[in-house]
Amino acid sequence: MREKGVRPDREMGAIEITNLLKSPEWDGVRGDGQHDLAIFTDVLYYLEAQMLSALKHFAPHIKTISLTRGHQPNANQSLPNLSEKKMGEFLAEVMGELAD
Repeated sequence: MREKGVRPDREMGAIEITNLLKSPEWDGVRGDGQHDLAIFTDVLYYLEAQMLSALKHFAPHIKTISLTRGHQPNANQSLPNLSEKKMGEFLAEVMGELAD
């Protein structure tokens, strides 16, 4: 994304953002209000599993999407278990759609 000129509004750790998403007092990354969607990618499987579980139980208003190779049962949407090859094909397809 950085190669395409996209710059994040803020950088923070995975655990930090999960804790902030759970907090009803947090006004979001831009200060515009609480978020309603969180997309996870490139997080260690076991860490992502715990983060998704926390959001499922303590922030049920947030929909979650996991774009990692292993199925995440606590996500609202998750990919099936994929081989590295299939995951590469999937990501290439997503990148192709974003480029259009």
